[in-house]
Amino acid sequence: MGGLGRLVQVLSAGMGFFLGYFWVVSRWVAGGGEATRELLRIAVEAGVMLSALYVLLLAGLFWVRIPVPQVRGLRVVVSPLAFSFSCVLGAVGMQSALWVLR
Repeated sequence: MGGLGRLVQVLSAGMGFFLGYFWVVSRWVAGGGEATRELLRIAVEAGVMLSALYVLLLAGLFWVRIPVPQVRGLRVVVSPLAFSFSCVLGAVGMQSALWVLR
């Protein structure tokens, strides 16, 4: 059960990272025509790849540090915290990257 709990926490962190990334990118691309639709498609594909890389790095570097549930079931506090923190990290990181490009 410990491995499943860790896996859920890592996957929820990856989903949070993608959500933060997608929120910033979709706001940046909004308001255009066909060209921006194609740009959004490319940005989403890049976001999926970045999120997968984020999940692999998180699991590879911090797997031992991720808390294991002490009782049966999934830990309720850590997954939402991982999701929220990763969402903010993805949003701030992408917003900073777009700001530098201007």
